[in-house]
Amino acid sequence: MTDDWKNHANAPKVGQFICHSNDIENNGYKSLLLNEYPIIVTKTGNGINAFVNMCPHQYLPFDYLGTGIISQDGSAIMCSSHAAKFCIKTAKGTDGFGLGHALERIPLSIDEGGRVCVADI
Repeated sequence: MTDDWKNHANAPKVGQFICHSNDIENNGYKSLLLNEYPIIVTKTGNGINAFVNMCPHQYLPFDYLGTGIISQDGSAIMCSSHAAKFCIKTAKGTDGFGLGHALERIPLSIDEGGRVCVADI
């Protein structure tokens, strides 16, 4: 995991609250802006993961043109604009315009109460 996500304007600080784990449906996601910083949080069989909500292909939000962006088996996230596909577990591009690219993963901590916060690497 890299800390490239910190290089964007308005990147959240370590410890900043993102959402509650119950706010995200199983095999679903939540996209939000934290201080104008785009984040997408997924909840699948790979646990709860957060990424900068910008597809590395053309830097559009993953859910820009639609909401069906998590694969049925919960293993991948797909950009709604150009179908670039990425593995949620590894963050690497697996198909289409995603090949050769990777998502910017944001490290998380989840406390006993289900609060999802930005963690340190």
